[in-house]
Parts: sequence; C-alpha cells; structure tokens
Amino acid sequence: MPARRVMPNRISFNAAASAFAKAGVWQLALRLLSDIPATRLTPDIFSCSAAISACEKGGQWQLALSILRSHMPNQRVVPNEISHNAAMSACEKSGQWQMALRLLHGMPGLDLAPDKISYSAAISACEKCGQWKQALSLLVGMREATVHPDETSLNAAISACEKARHWQMAVSLFSRMPEIRLVPCQISCNSVMLAFDASKHWENMLRLMEAMSRLHIDPDRSSLSALLLECEQRGLLGSELSFAGRVGT
Repeated sequence: MPARRVMPNRISFNAAASAFAKAGVWQLALRLLSDIPATRLTPDIFSCSAAISACEKGGQWQLALSILRSHMPNQRVVPNEISHNAAMSACEKSGQWQMALRLLHGMPGLDLAPDKISYSAAISACEKCGQWKQALSLLVGMREATVHPDETSLNAAISACEKARHWQMAVSLFSRMPEIRLVPCQISCNSVMLAFDASKHWENMLRLMEAMSRLHIDPDRSSLSALLLECEQRGLLGSELSFAGRVGT
C-alpha cells in the first residue's frame, strides 16, 4: 500500500512546541511557529506561549518580546498571563529589570491580572540588578493588589536588600515570614546570614545558625564560611568546631 502523508494538526504542533519549550531549544520553537501557517493552521496562545518559554530558557529575551509584542498581534493571538509571565521571566534571567517592570505594569491595561509568578519575576529581575528599592516597592504593590507573596518573591527581596548591604531591611523582611505564613528556607536564611556578616553582627549569625539547626536547614558554603571566620577571629573555637561539620560537599 502506498504510504499516506500524515498532515500535522494543532495537537501535534502544540505537543512539539511544549517539548521544545521544556528543552529550551528556542531555534526549533521559532521554526515551528513560523511553519504553522503553511499548514493552514494559525498559531494559538499555547504555541506562542511555548515559543516564548523556549526563548526564556535559552536566554533570548529580545526574541521572547518579539513574539509577545509583534508576532502574536500579527496572528491575532491575544496574550494572557502565561505568555506575559514567560516574557517577564526571560527579561529577569537576562537582567532586563526595566523591561520586566514595563511588562508587569502594562498587564492591567490589557485586562490581565499580575499573579505571584508575575511579581516574583519582576522582583527577581530587580534583585539581580541591585534595584532593592524597586524590589521593596513591588512587594508593597503585591499587597495592594491582594496578591499574597510566596517564598520566591520574598526571598528575592531579602537577597536584594542583603546585596545592597541594607541588613536591617533584610532582617525585617525575614522576620515577617511567619506573619504571612511563609516558612524560612535555606535561601532566605543564607541571605540574612550574609547580611549579618556584612554588618559584623556575628552574635546574630550564631543565633540564626542555631535556629537553622532547629529547623533542619543547612547553610550554604558562603554563609557558613563567613561564620567560621568570625568565630576563628574571636577565638570562639567551640562554636567554630560545632558548626564545622555542617559544611556541605
């Protein structure tokens, strides 16, 4: 029997787009997106969002924005929260904090509601670029928009304050975690540990390390090394030896 040619359909296109997005192979994702019209199909929100996600994983923030702002309107595909969040994440990973903020602030005008993922991407973008005031402003914006912060958004804000050497603000955010029903984790604890180290509050470093031990949270190498150095400089050999075994491999 002669072989019959199997024509791709929307399901097969979207399955391939999803696979390319997960693998971060943005070149194939873009080629697939450009090939869809040749089959008399039109790209939909799923295929476009998957292509943006592939660009995000591949560090191609400009291509991600091009799909969102040019390709989707040309194909009459209306962006949604998922496509916007993927584009914001692409900007965040590439350190484009101003563009991430533009996308976030532009969502309400498109009848889109920013969610935890939206704010977390914007706050993380600010954290990477040392924009701690912007990160804190976004936390306030979350509360005003009745979007509950999650560990990702708060950890990014704490890290932003730590990197800017505003240790008191980092500690203040950290202490608020139980109030908003968030549990401290390794990322938040290590950020505060480094904030204490920069401000030479070694006693607070010891207290935090003890609290981390009770919570079964392991310090990372940088924060533990900082604490061991402080203990060594002050002749606190007992404390130094007590925590030396906690160094990860």
